[in-house]
Amino acid sequence: MLRALHAYLNGQSRTSKRFFRALIRDPRVAGLLDEIAAVVQRRIAQHPTGDREAFDRMTLMHSREFAQLQARTLRDHLVAPGAMGLTIH
Repeated sequence: MLRALHAYLNGQSRTSKRFFRALIRDPRVAGLLDEIAAVVQRRIAQHPTGDREAFDRMTLMHSREFAQLQARTLRDHLVAPGAMGLTIH
């Protein structure tokens, strides 16, 4: 995904690059990225035991509903200077 993001950003404007840089550096986004990495590792460890806690959390974090909720909490990035015209669907 990181390589794909770099390839995507190569063709984008400086404004877009600034937007994504600010988003990735946001502690809320960093926390989510850390959490999903930890959840995947827990899922790998729990799989042989049949425990579903990490699987259920991973499934939730990959859901559209979770993404929409997180997008609402990150809405302030869309009202930042230079971010006019962006919307969350």
